[in-house]
Amino acid sequence: MLGLAQKLFLDKAATVISPWKEIKQNKPPWPLLEIMLQAKWLGYVDLALAQRLLQPCPQTTEGMAAFLCHLSMAARQGHLCVTINTENIYPTVDSIWLPPADYSGEPLPEVSHALHELSQMIRRAAETLPAILLHEVSLVADKEALYSHPIPSSPICKNGHRYYLQRFWVLESHFLKHLLRISQYTLPTLALDQSTIQSKVSILLEHKQLLEDQGSAVIHGCLHTLTLITGGPGTGKTHTAGVLLRVLWEGLTSEQRQGCRIGLAAPTGKAAANLEGSICRALQGVEGFPATSAKTLHSLLGIGKNQSQGPALVLPYDVLLVDESSMIDVDMMGKLLAAVKPGSRLIMLGDRFQLPPVEAGSLFADLITLFQKNSLDYHVVTELKVCLRAELRSIVDLASLIKSGQESEVQALFKNSTKDSGIAFIPFELAGSNKEQQRRLLAYGSDKFPCIDSLAHPLAILKEFARFRILTPLRKGPFGVEVLNALFLQMAIRKTRQRQLAFLVAPIMIVQNDHRQELFNGEVGLLVRPISSLPRNAEHSSSMSGSYALFAARMPEEAGGIRNIPALMLPKYEYAYCLSVHKSQGSEFDHVLMLLPEGSEHFGREVLYTGVTRARKALEIWSTNEILSRTIAQISQRHSGVIERGINN
Repeated sequence: MLGLAQKLFLDKAATVISPWKEIKQNKPPWPLLEIMLQAKWLGYVDLALAQRLLQPCPQTTEGMAAFLCHLSMAARQGHLCVTINTENIYPTVDSIWLPPADYSGEPLPEVSHALHELSQMIRRAAETLPAILLHEVSLVADKEALYSHPIPSSPICKNGHRYYLQRFWVLESHFLKHLLRISQYTLPTLALDQSTIQSKVSILLEHKQLLEDQGSAVIHGCLHTLTLITGGPGTGKTHTAGVLLRVLWEGLTSEQRQGCRIGLAAPTGKAAANLEGSICRALQGVEGFPATSAKTLHSLLGIGKNQSQGPALVLPYDVLLVDESSMIDVDMMGKLLAAVKPGSRLIMLGDRFQLPPVEAGSLFADLITLFQKNSLDYHVVTELKVCLRAELRSIVDLASLIKSGQESEVQALFKNSTKDSGIAFIPFELAGSNKEQQRRLLAYGSDKFPCIDSLAHPLAILKEFARFRILTPLRKGPFGVEVLNALFLQMAIRKTRQRQLAFLVAPIMIVQNDHRQELFNGEVGLLVRPISSLPRNAEHSSSMSGSYALFAARMPEEAGGIRNIPALMLPKYEYAYCLSVHKSQGSEFDHVLMLLPEGSEHFGREVLYTGVTRARKALEIWSTNEILSRTIAQISQRHSGVIERGINN
């Protein structure tokens, strides 16, 4: 099952790897790899990369090729490295060498045999890799020297028992170098009086405006340079961050306030808008607090197609608050830490149990584990565990069972759920044809997406469409985002014509940033299309005349809370009746219907946890018991060397 990270890797690799036809002619006899290739458990791109890297080597073996294939496939699945010793390989061959998306059942005997042999072969090959391929970095006590090591020219880097593709070694080292730099500045440049801060927090605790763990996070964030706040839905992460900023601001002297700059950021436009709204609400009435707008990380760091290779960026902020940090990959995290100026406060919020980033690494989860495992003079990590929203109780209980892998308890929770509990498991049997199941889904969702006959109250319409959403882990296939959105759009067009309405209102999601329009990847709105522009037989029409889109305003008081943008000025977008679970991060809906079709289990329990925690009041999971069990059993944790290479080891 190819995820988005794997697809992006393939797209990039296609520009540097010769077509398979050019390599196939001189391919050496590698029988086990040939079996896996023919069974489609091994990709052409991985085998092509292995042969390309082995070309300059005087002597090669199938084991060397298998090792390189394993490293390539692990990288495509988001791992930064592979650990290999005389007894184990991690991530394992079974977790990396996966069947094609349409495969079901047990592996064929020859494939099972090949998987076992490959494990033995890869372990032996790791000890005999040609010197021309390998750059070995010694384990040294001087961490700063290790992270500042010159960029190696060899394609494979080894550190201890860990093997990296050169690019990921460089990115991980860059991240750790700047983490070490930030950790050395434990006290911020804008210093605050500790007793004053503790007194303010004590008053908030007395008045029940903060819980104990939230108070600890506020005190730490005010007095130190690095603060990580993690927790599930409804635990008050952004509320805690808002209080932290308020207490910090009130603790500054008049002179300090004049020069203090505060920044807000998140990985996507949707998450940035949510963060900005939450922080603005939390800081209403705070005297003199500067107006602050949230930016995407791309915008904050100046990352774009035309980015110039100038001097390293240093952000001007004395306080930088970053939300949805679990979505930040190794490349972006390294750039972010490198841009934080010495002595400034970096506060990162996120849920470490959510899906890892689309690109490589899971650095926020690694950071939390790193600081929790190390003996430090102060507590960088605060984990918020108390859910503060009563309507989320059953959903939070379910999410907690999922993230701890308690499959039987999940099944029991669904079995004992009532109509009023807010959660339900709907058998989505595979026995019926895809067409029948699609019709069933369309019939159910038909009334959940309203037909609009008046545009007199656009903000109310936006809120109405935000109540319900279908989520799926897949983009392709009969129950993927692309097919389901096309089917729901066709149904909406038919209903619009049958009811003789003047226009169609359809949910859309922006998939490309447009800074001029202040529209960002992940932002959801509504497309309004006159009946005359609607196609009769095709999904899209060349005419968008008179069409426009509605989005929520950045600030509720602006223009009645609505932005109205002509359709011709929109950046790239997709219809959004159904969202991928990845794209849904940073969003919440009153009612979520989550599909778990065949193939969902490859994404692991993280995809299920992330989808479940998008629901505010009601959640339905449509799947089979078997797929649900396999999904909960599978962990998609990404492997890296951050913990072992991290500070204070």
